[in-house]
Amino acid sequence: MGTNFCSKSGLGDRLRAIRGEVTVAEFAAKLGVHKNTLARYERGDSSPDGALLAKIALDFKVSASWLLLGEGAPVEKSLGALEGEPRCEGLFRMVAQGDAMAPTLLAGDLAFCEPTGEFLADGLYAIEIGGAQSVRRIQLLPDGAMNILSDNPAYPPVRVESRPVSDFKILGKAKWIARRV
Repeated sequence: MGTNFCSKSGLGDRLRAIRGEVTVAEFAAKLGVHKNTLARYERGDSSPDGALLAKIALDFKVSASWLLLGEGAPVEKSLGALEGEPRCEGLFRMVAQGDAMAPTLLAGDLAFCEPTGEFLADGLYAIEIGGAQSVRRIQLLPDGAMNILSDNPAYPPVRVESRPVSDFKILGKAKWIARRV
């Protein structure tokens, strides 16, 4: 029998603590779930999926470790975080679609990105090409152009010239990725 890392009853208590004096219906609306679903979460009858847990941690600025496991303080401190500990403050999230970035990102995975608006170094970026947003790997080429790469070899690289391109925009650099297990 597997371990329930969300410790259902404790998770429900933590959700009620985040909700505070707000009604179940109002809080459920903020989360985008039905009030009966939220009530089941709070009772420990079911658990929210990873995407909803990430949304709660981000939107209500609570520590993901505290929300999921009841460990540590509910609110992350601005100083003293461990090296490598996820810090969602100031990040935006992108939801991976399709299989272009497999195996790094699968459909539904989350990429938490720092808004940069520019290329910083080779790595994963949230980008917009022709109005469509996605997460791709960007590699700087010796001539100043960039390769937009998919980790799935079935997708060929896209070359972006060094001059500004009107339908290409870098939104931010990926800092963390999350996958529901």
